[in-house]
Amino acid sequence: MLQLKELNAIRQLTQIAPHKLSAVKFGYETLFEDADIELLLAQVFVPQNEVLLVSRTQSYMVNALNSASDYNFYRATPSGIAVWALGASDGTFAFTTASLTDDNSPAHLLLDSDEHLLFPGGYFARLIFTPDAAAPATGTWNIRTLCYGWFIPIEVSDQLDATQVGINLR
Repeated sequence: MLQLKELNAIRQLTQIAPHKLSAVKFGYETLFEDADIELLLAQVFVPQNEVLLVSRTQSYMVNALNSASDYNFYRATPSGIAVWALGASDGTFAFTTASLTDDNSPAHLLLDSDEHLLFPGGYFARLIFTPDAAAPATGTWNIRTLCYGWFIPIEVSDQLDATQVGINLR
């Protein structure tokens, strides 16, 4: 239902035909061990002639050790900082070129949110998280991230554009 509501809202704002929009889901399951290490939680390449509209981000932590009593129980991600960034590629590795949100945004503002972030074509959209604390001592901890969004034609992206302001509450 969420995707249908978003599709209708985008269509009403831009008058674009639904067949020109492509829904996209992306994200990683990332091993979490230590504090103060950048973790890449999600990344997708945006085609040159399109714009990515990220509408929902959800992250949670799980114990992946199947013998643990809390195996696969969902837990909130630890505190830390998170940033949405643009990335480029040298053909082998993707690397960050510019931040799209505040570099010091508290993680809970970006890791579980409904918002509309626009990423230009020809870049990677990257969600980077730096936890303040290490993972619990027992278990194998992973952070699972799922991002929902839309690839939209570049010619209608100006109708959806909004200035993104990050606020550091620390």
